[in-house]
Amino acid sequence: MPSGICKGCNRITNSTTSNWWFTKDNIPTECYVAWVDNKPVKGCAYNKINTKDKYSMISFYDNIIEGK
Repeated sequence: MPSGICKGCNRITNSTTSNWWFTKDNIPTECYVAWVDNKPVKGCAYNKINTKDKYSMISFYDNIIEGK
């Protein structure tokens, strides 16, 4: 999967954990998971995740952050 710098927070993210595929130029402007010192952390848009949506990806992102 491609990785790059999120425009929202200037941290490394990837196409699975950001809005990569929904941007015109495939450069993320929001991320749900970012990497700092090679460790996953909450991204700049993590708190915007709609947890009431039955299709929410929050458990997927939490598992990445927790190293599962």
